[in-house]
Amino acid sequence: MSDFDESAHSAVHKDFHGEIKHTQQRSKSHRDKLWRWSLEDDACLLDMTEDRRPWSEIEKCFPGRTESALRQRQSTL
Repeated sequence: MSDFDESAHSAVHKDFHGEIKHTQQRSKSHRDKLWRWSLEDDACLLDMTEDRRPWSEIEKCFPGRTESALRQRQSTL
């Protein structure tokens, strides 16, 4: 590789690595917010499961959370 090719490759690699790092940080931040459970979330989930509401109905009250995540959370409460 010529010096020009190496410097261009290095610049592209640096930019690409920076984009990946930024995307990973943004994704982690979004996941952290989504994965946190508030006391209100827990209370609502417990109320709905104690009322024997269907999981499909419960899932509609928790946008972004899957039925599996809801079941898992409920089992830990």
